[in-house]
Amino acid sequence: MSLASNYRVTLTNPRRLDPGLMQEIGSLAANAIEPNVFYDSWMLGPALEHLKTPEMSLVTVHHHSAGLTGLFPFELARYRGLPVRSLKSWRHDYLFLCTPLVANDHVAGTLDAVLDWSASRHAPAAILELNAVRSDGPFAAALTEALARRPAFASNVSTLQRALLNLRTDVETGVSHKHAKELRRQERRLADLGELAYGSLPPDERPERWIERFLDVEARGWKGEEGTALASDTSSRAYFTEITMQAHANGQLQMLELTLDGAPIATKCNFLSGEGSFAFKIAHDETYAKYSPGVLLELFNMKHMAETAPQIAWMDSCAKAQHFMINRLWTQHRTIGNYSLCGRGPVTRALIRHAPRLARARAKVKALVGRN
Repeated sequence: MSLASNYRVTLTNPRRLDPGLMQEIGSLAANAIEPNVFYDSWMLGPALEHLKTPEMSLVTVHHHSAGLTGLFPFELARYRGLPVRSLKSWRHDYLFLCTPLVANDHVAGTLDAVLDWSASRHAPAAILELNAVRSDGPFAAALTEALARRPAFASNVSTLQRALLNLRTDVETGVSHKHAKELRRQERRLADLGELAYGSLPPDERPERWIERFLDVEARGWKGEEGTALASDTSSRAYFTEITMQAHANGQLQMLELTLDGAPIATKCNFLSGEGSFAFKIAHDETYAKYSPGVLLELFNMKHMAETAPQIAWMDSCAKAQHFMINRLWTQHRTIGNYSLCGRGPVTRALIRHAPRLARARAKVKALVGRN
């Protein structure tokens, strides 16, 4: 039970989401302080149903009159390999952002309730690990304010930068004049091979054909050879098919293609949420790799978003921090943070406070052992 009188914190371990909770999550996602499609009901439910995921420890916060105001998917884990338990952000292979869903008009109360609960004996672990959370947005700012009201809490955060496309400013690219000239040359050479066309899934067209073409192109590349393509596994195929169908029904799906004589040689899937968007997957036919079809489609994506989606302010690349291609194309970045928080127990709080120092010491020891 939360110490905040108007809020109730509940921990469950669902194997699937019941329809009532799915509806609550959908409403919360539409009114969240920050959009995160990966925790919306139409992505969270299919992940539990189709994918091999860690057991979820789902923390929900309900206001006595407003209903669900907070969704925090966790998994119970060992903190950094040590014999200390933590509630760590729940992840799977296709989940690229873990910012919790918090109702826009109940931010302070919801965070107070979760932090007070975590500091009590009702929580199964003293440590909260909020990993892969946007740390330069309103959720992180509210979390910082909530922690400032709790001087007894120990906390630390590590951050990284990943590429962001800002559509509220001029859409700039980091491609040099020389590289842009080379890309135009490659595009002309592709056009010499047949009819070259860029396209996007129309809102009134069913997406099945686009989904199958995306899966086929991805499976014909290195991911297919390594067995990591979405189509390589029946579970991941079913997951991708269901979330794209649901996103299309919600008006939150964007699929793009570069075709040669009508056949796709590069495909891309984006998901939309509020004023934000997420670059979920891109694939290209490696037969045409020397013509950079993936880069050409990404440049079309930038222009297409700016021209056809005025409601979208930004696109999260969902890419690794050092992703060469996207960092070269997109000049702006967002900060992603890993937060470790602890509000009870002198030993665990000391562990959190000294975690960065311990990590550096372990890295030095590992380096020394590696030399011998």
